[in-house]
Amino acid sequence: MFLHAAGTGPEIWLPQLEHFAEHFHVLAPDLNDDAVDAAFSVPTAAAAVAELIDTKAGGTAIVVGISLGAFVALQLAVDDPEKVQALVLSGGQSRPARAGLFLTYVLLALVPKRFTIRPGGSKRALLRSYRSLFSWDLHDQLKDVKARTLVLCGTKDRPNLAAARELAAKIPGAELKLIEDAGHLWVGGRAREFNEILTAFADSR
Repeated sequence: MFLHAAGTGPEIWLPQLEHFAEHFHVLAPDLNDDAVDAAFSVPTAAAAVAELIDTKAGGTAIVVGISLGAFVALQLAVDDPEKVQALVLSGGQSRPARAGLFLTYVLLALVPKRFTIRPGGSKRALLRSYRSLFSWDLHDQLKDVKARTLVLCGTKDRPNLAAARELAAKIPGAELKLIEDAGHLWVGGRAREFNEILTAFADSR
């Protein structure tokens, strides 16, 4: 189960979907459905993913998330631990810094749509997802994560490095892997490396 970042869509995972489809049943839902959920929140998105795992994945899955997708994956692991075989969090956090979040929200609101989201995407949905994060906090629940967890972060993704270290320190048994010279959304540009890391993690169970 691959969960994408805000401002992107399932297509960000295309190299992974193509690579892993030969040996796994792969799913990548769209978390940006502007028409379906007018009140997006991380918990509601996690509940929708949980339902998809029940209906399309036999009730359990390896859940991989990047950025906002990592937030949703982490929420799922807390709310429905039995549905998460293993967890991979890239560029994730458990409690976004409010000042940085507010600045990002303002910049996204001001910058023209064509510079902030994928073609055909909804800027309203993007801003809604950021607004929902102001009240989202799983910091005190990290200790409750039961799934085997891999935390990833690019060394150039400076806003998320401290958060990645915190996730790995507070999630029981979590492994931290820092990706040299990688930025925030690195899974496409360095797809082979990401796929190798994910394969090794999946095979180590």
